[in-house]
Amino acid sequence: MSNTGCKSAFQPGLYENCPRGFFDCHQVLLNSDSTFKSIKSFHIGGCCSIIEGYYKIKADTLILNSYSQPKETKVEYESYISNSFPDSVEFKVFEYDGEPIIGATIRINNDEIYVSTNEFGIARTNIDSIGSIQVTHVGIDEEIEIDNPFSSKINVTIDWFNKTYYRDEIFIYRKNRVFSYYSKNEFRYKLKKVSLKETKFNELR
Repeated sequence: MSNTGCKSAFQPGLYENCPRGFFDCHQVLLNSDSTFKSIKSFHIGGCCSIIEGYYKIKADTLILNSYSQPKETKVEYESYISNSFPDSVEFKVFEYDGEPIIGATIRINNDEIYVSTNEFGIARTNIDSIGSIQVTHVGIDEEIEIDNPFSSKINVTIDWFNKTYYRDEIFIYRKNRVFSYYSKNEFRYKLKKVSLKETKFNELR
């Protein structure tokens, strides 16, 4: 899927990214039987988002799916008139913890126009009125009817980062690291392979 970095044979084990210890940590235990356990703890403290399921490997790509698959993703939006950009419509797509969703595609009025969000989760375009938008990204495909067709700013919040499931969640394997995948050559963060004995947390032991 990506040609970034050097390829090497995938090794099952524990991968983690814990820059602030337990208060900001993501651990993924990838077992040799193609099952996994993912644990995220957040900056507000306390544990955790725990996801369990199975994964498939295609070349350097890992595709994770949880055992539990909800029928719908929780999505909310708000729209209003803003004078900041009078000649355009601004979209902002972010997760419930406030993190921007980078590289999301927003299709407007049944593909009349489409734009992609930048590193701040923001996209802008010129259009006279908006009846509906469709937000798509890895694991996301949500269609939203817009109540105010003359909105100049639309914020979309998706319960995705703190979700309790994976649906075709993609990670790229590179030399004892797995990278959370956004789009070609673009990654959100990396998790480094560590020994179960090295981890400070007991949930995955």
